[in-house]
Amino acid sequence: MGGSVTAEITPAAQAFIRQHIKAVWQLELLLYLKKCEKALTIVEVSRALQLEPRAVEDCLRDFAEQNILHLDHEYRYKYLPKATLSKAIEETAKSYNERRISVINFIYAQPIGNLPEV
Repeated sequence: MGGSVTAEITPAAQAFIRQHIKAVWQLELLLYLKKCEKALTIVEVSRALQLEPRAVEDCLRDFAEQNILHLDHEYRYKYLPKATLSKAIEETAKSYNERRISVINFIYAQPIGNLPEV
């Protein structure tokens, strides 16, 4: 991967993507929840983003386990990252809004071993 792509994305955003994002749709799912004001169910998220509910469920569960989302007693998910992730997510969102192609290229340039199982 060329240095120009990584130079356009902050180190904190790069680290967040490497650790938590394996595909563009996962980042878009996270950013969708970030802008939502309320907690949402798996069905609500999958309908809004037109994604397969099973994939959404797995991703939401993973984000909750990684302390990025909060899962309530009614099985709804809300964006509520732990403080140590909040800044990196903000930087990732800003990079994606300003340099979408660079972020997409960075996501897909990750080693094959980091890709989600099919």
